[in-house]
Amino acid sequence: MGPSDGSELYKPAIQKPKRPEDYFLPLERDFVRCAPHAELPPEEYQRLYRIIHQSLVRVVGENPEMFGQGWYNDKNDLYAVRAETILDLGKTLEEAGVKAWQVALVEPFCDEGVTPKIITGANPKDTLYNLVTKSSEVSQEMVEQLRDWGYSEGWSGVFPHVNLHHLMILARRYPQAIFSSDNQSLEFIPVPGVQFNDYQFGVGMTLGSLSDTAAEAKDGWDVHWGEKYTEEFKAKIRERLVEMEREGRIGGMVMDIGCGKYPLVADLTCRKVLVDKEERVKDLADVNTVPICWDVGDFGSPAFTEQLEKVMGENIEKLSAAVMVDILNYKPIDWRKLLFNLKEFMKPGGMIFISNMPGYGYSEEFSPARPRNNLEIVQFLQESLGCEIELVQDASQFCGLSDQNLPVSCYSQIVILARMNQEKP
Repeated sequence: MGPSDGSELYKPAIQKPKRPEDYFLPLERDFVRCAPHAELPPEEYQRLYRIIHQSLVRVVGENPEMFGQGWYNDKNDLYAVRAETILDLGKTLEEAGVKAWQVALVEPFCDEGVTPKIITGANPKDTLYNLVTKSSEVSQEMVEQLRDWGYSEGWSGVFPHVNLHHLMILARRYPQAIFSSDNQSLEFIPVPGVQFNDYQFGVGMTLGSLSDTAAEAKDGWDVHWGEKYTEEFKAKIRERLVEMEREGRIGGMVMDIGCGKYPLVADLTCRKVLVDKEERVKDLADVNTVPICWDVGDFGSPAFTEQLEKVMGENIEKLSAAVMVDILNYKPIDWRKLLFNLKEFMKPGGMIFISNMPGYGYSEEFSPARPRNNLEIVQFLQESLGCEIELVQDASQFCGLSDQNLPVSCYSQIVILARMNQEKP
């Protein structure tokens, strides 16, 4: 089948629409993972550390906890923390823009750590010190759960490093839980993602060993992190777009928004519109290609529409497809506004192709309005624009490097294919 002229756009098989969250891992399993040695830049570490401290002050101010040695020197030190405090802290951090997976409770010297305990028969008004030392006992259920998640121990049942994300799961399951250290202060610190550290004790773990199936386990970290944006991935996108054009899924005119020097639609035979703020985009013109030098942050404005009409002349028509790869994180783009404005340029049934990884790229250029996770994008496409979601895949799945049936993380590099509603407005 040859390239489509766009008169009959591809229509996927009719099936019951999924909810946006159904495309991704369940919340309790989905968070940003990183290697044990990964560190935040010093400035970002200090910024987040201050936010954690302010949040702790808010949470424990009215209910003093058993403070650690450095608390009064503005350190985030505690000897013990109750389940209810863990949950309050997570909520307070969320309000401050910090996710639970960005915070860990650690024992810096790694010769002690977090001991998960259950409060037993205590007076509700008892002091935290008495609860820890006299009215609680180690919870073997929580110890086993932390082991199953992949955390390594110092002493048996003592964990030098536990992520707040997992502490919150335990706190919900065990409202009488208390997390303490017998000797050393515990400290809440910012981390780049959930880390299952070895600390030279126990057995080093990889993410794959935490998975539900053997198929997931064989791929380790990459199952939920995805193939990062590499030249190999870009080449695969080009190949797949060509395949999709042969299948009649692209149509007669495609726009590559924020195309850069090497447009991903370059190998397509249909008419192409390339939009990028760099002047060099003008060098890409040919018989089938119309370049527009324009800042994507101003996409869809009256001035942009005027420029589009000027360069297209009598050949202007609605788009059968639009491609956006790794642009939604960057300023001055407001991704919701961009997608909303794009709707006016699309044919009914036109395809929107998005590849995105939240928080990946040049952080100094990030937009405050960037997507915080890919679930937000799917929700907006489906619920606000009325699009039909055709495909949501991890980049490694899209590239054919991993099982198509594996679950997808909303924090990984993913590919989204969506179709504008077939009904004309």
